[in-house]
Amino acid sequence: MEHKKFKVGCHLKAGRLLYEHHGIYIGEGLVIHYAFDGITVDTVEKFARGEIMEEVPHFDSHYTGEEIRKRAFSRLGEDRYDLVSNNCEHFANWCCTGEAESEQVEEAVRLAGTLLLKILEGC
Repeated sequence: MEHKKFKVGCHLKAGRLLYEHHGIYIGEGLVIHYAFDGITVDTVEKFARGEIMEEVPHFDSHYTGEEIRKRAFSRLGEDRYDLVSNNCEHFANWCCTGEAESEQVEEAVRLAGTLLLKILEGC
């Protein structure tokens, strides 16, 4: 798998069955990411699980790649994963921008709200 194209500190995502998994490329073929058992470092291959990886751009980031890498390492070993408020996407976005956000969670909440409204309209 080609990973030389990724720069230190870039936000990566790889597809999974029902979601996308996010992490930060830290160089030398390694990614730091929030797994279900905590923030850990894995090889690019283990992180991607054979799926295509994409870079998530952060044009508004005020951090350099090295600063993003350091931010990621500052949380290495943390084990407070929460699907809704502290997942892999929250972590990667926080590293890059300082804002812990998850578009996947926001979209799921929007869809659930829309579904609930449709159900209530049918009552």
